[in-house]
Amino acid sequence: MNKLFKNALIAIGATLAIPAASAAVIDFDSLSPDIYAAGDFFSDGNYKFTVGAGPNDTGFAGAIGSNVADACFLIDCPVGNDSQYYLGLNDGSLNIASDVGMGFTLGKFEASFVAPVVANIPFSVARLLISAQDYLGNTYNTSVELPGQNANGFWEFSGFAFDAPGLILKQIAFTACLTDVNGACVPLGENQAQFGLDNLNVSTVPEPASALLIALGLAGMGIAYRRKQAA
Repeated sequence: MNKLFKNALIAIGATLAIPAASAAVIDFDSLSPDIYAAGDFFSDGNYKFTVGAGPNDTGFAGAIGSNVADACFLIDCPVGNDSQYYLGLNDGSLNIASDVGMGFTLGKFEASFVAPVVANIPFSVARLLISAQDYLGNTYNTSVELPGQNANGFWEFSGFAFDAPGLILKQIAFTACLTDVNGACVPLGENQAQFGLDNLNVSTVPEPASALLIALGLAGMGIAYRRKQAA
């Protein structure tokens, strides 16, 4: 095997191996506290975040905050998280995509309902809605129930696991809905469907098309090499 072919194999192997090991936790701690309107975007690590408006588009749709932030003087922020996290406000949404042109997977994450006012609500009143798009153009929708207040009367972050952890994502969006007594989403949140999101376990992986092209390229090099040897 000639040196050029050996070096190509090494380079391709490295290309395939490195992204699969690029695991990270999105915790928003490196960002400055801020308030976002619909259409605003920001980056954290290798990921880009785009803030979406709620149906009524009242202006503010998201924020980076914590339990000591000014925002928590106005809304009932959840406990169980001493660091910064993302606040989805006024029925707004948050879209996450790779900022380096790669696919990614989602594993565990933490979330909570964020009440617009302080009130005693010991039962669940909301769900976190998740809409994912893979690199084949398929859409996968799921949701999790956001628990009611704990025994001390506080909303609290809970841990969840994305139920399609092997799905190679192009993008994924989070929003919330208020629910009825049966746990079903009601049509309008009236700017009260709010959520906290933090500690998303993500891994950057090659998108299927890139992996296929690399594999085809490797196969083509092998064929060309064997023909050259046989000549």
